[in-house]
Amino acid sequence: MEKTTFNIGIIKGGEASAVVADKCEIECSIVFSTKETIQSITKEINNVIQKTIKKDAFLKKCPPVFEIVDFRANPAYINLNDEILLKLKECIKEAGNYNLVDFNQHIGSVIRYPIICAKIPAISFGPKADNSYKPNEWVSEEQYIKSIEILVRFIMKWCK
Repeated sequence: MEKTTFNIGIIKGGEASAVVADKCEIECSIVFSTKETIQSITKEINNVIQKTIKKDAFLKKCPPVFEIVDFRANPAYINLNDEILLKLKECIKEAGNYNLVDFNQHIGSVIRYPIICAKIPAISFGPKADNSYKPNEWVSEEQYIKSIEILVRFIMKWCK
C-alpha cells in the first residue's frame, strides 16, 4: 500500500430535506502505510483544516472540528526474511504447490498488535476462504485439513 486512503462511510446533516442544514458530520476510516502513524496523520489533517479555515470567511466563524472516535493502532511491518516466516514458507512448499503471497504491511489486521506491542513476529496464515467478509464465509474441508498439516509440519520444524 502506497497511499493513504479516506473511506467516507457516514455523512449526517440537517433535520429535513427542505431545511438548510446547520451542521454536518462526516465519518471516515483512514488506512495508511507503515511509513505514517496515527499521530502524523492527525497532525496533517489538522494542518489542512487550519489552512482551509484561514482562507474561508464562513469557516473562520464556524470552524470544523476534527475528532478521532475509533482509534485502533498504527500499522505494523514484518520482515519477509524473518526466520519464523521462512520456516512456515518451507512447510507450505513441502505440503503442496501453493501460490504464496507475501504481504508484510499489516494495516487493519489484528495480527499487527503482537508486532507493535511486543515485537513478536506474527503471520496471517490459513486456508483460502470463499465468500470472504460476507455472510456464509467458508473454507473447503480439503483446505482446512491441508492447513492443519502445514501447521503440524511447522511446529515440528520450529521445535527441533
